[in-house]
Amino acid sequence: MPRMNAAMGNTLATNLLACLLYLTESHQRKYGHHIYFLARDGWLPYRLLQYKLPCSYLSVSRLVLRQPLMIKDPLRAARWCIDPVAVNTPRSVLQKLEACPEEVADALIAAGIAESEWDKPLGRLARRRLTALFPSPAFLTVLGRLKENKEPLLTGYLEQSGILTQDEASIFDIGWNGSCHVHLQEFRSAAGLSPSSLGGVYLGLQQRDGFAANTPLSVLWENGGRGDALFRHSAFYVLAEMFLTADHGGVVGYERVNGRIEPVLAPHPEEIYETWGLSRFHDDLVNAVPVHVPASEADFEALVEQTVRDFLQFASHPSYDDACRFGDWPASVDLSHGNAHPLAPCMDIAEMWNFFVHRHPQPVLWREGVIARLEGSERVLFHMAHALDQKLGSLRAAVSRLRA
Repeated sequence: MPRMNAAMGNTLATNLLACLLYLTESHQRKYGHHIYFLARDGWLPYRLLQYKLPCSYLSVSRLVLRQPLMIKDPLRAARWCIDPVAVNTPRSVLQKLEACPEEVADALIAAGIAESEWDKPLGRLARRRLTALFPSPAFLTVLGRLKENKEPLLTGYLEQSGILTQDEASIFDIGWNGSCHVHLQEFRSAAGLSPSSLGGVYLGLQQRDGFAANTPLSVLWENGGRGDALFRHSAFYVLAEMFLTADHGGVVGYERVNGRIEPVLAPHPEEIYETWGLSRFHDDLVNAVPVHVPASEADFEALVEQTVRDFLQFASHPSYDDACRFGDWPASVDLSHGNAHPLAPCMDIAEMWNFFVHRHPQPVLWREGVIARLEGSERVLFHMAHALDQKLGSLRAAVSRLRA
């Protein structure tokens, strides 16, 4: 398989953004909607389109949109909080509810989660026990308090932005399941607006099940449709999010400042990102992207297909230079925007053992990037462990389906 040169990551990001700009402008011309670019994935497109389209930057996140809704469905809240990718402890899960284990100590201990386990990663049994606690009286009290504390400021911010008052609008988001969009449709419905009057522009969608019927959607790539192969690559999601990252932390709440409601952002480790070269990366994209935006529908379709091929090649067989550069990207899969780790760290044998056997100290989100960074026996060893881990994962999934 031929290798790409070290500039492929930048070229891929440029073409990806060029496709998204064309798609967003086409959506706006078709529907005439005000476009709300959701933080943080919409920051670069907003920066490129803010003077061309009627649009705004909306500072929301999955965390802040979900917190007031958790009391409505505690088991769904448990699925949101106990992230299957991140390393979860009872304390980290409760932090997403702005609570601590000590507040619900009796319930945890009664469920078999001893105090000595509150700061340790959840095993499968502890995960099931913690999930089962969410509909319990102790946890319902925590969820009710969360709604009471969070909903007024959130709805105030959404009203202030206009997204709860405009008859028709659309959001821009990276996608996957469209959960932020669905939550915003819930809030618009509560405000007396038709949920389907909020459309969306997406890089990718895995499915459309959660949206209100007749929601106007424009999608670059879709599971089962254009770009389908991308959704079968495990690193697609996190690499796409890297290319569309913002230069600020995620939204974790709101506060009143001089009569307005302003977002509260998670700490942003500027030194880490600047060491990586984030500002230069963004400046290069802002300068390059407008030149590459397609001029016609035919040009757009051709660029979309080429970008799919380039993305698959980059994700599966990165060059050594690209693997080192983009593998050092500090990615966070935590709902509360913490615990950032390199996408593809350079690992020695001891670190491989800890990852494949014990799943710590960090998730390895771009394994092909790790392989490209290694040499000799360490590369062969990681490649073999990765292949075995995939087979075991498929076997576990098959057994789970049989038990269901």
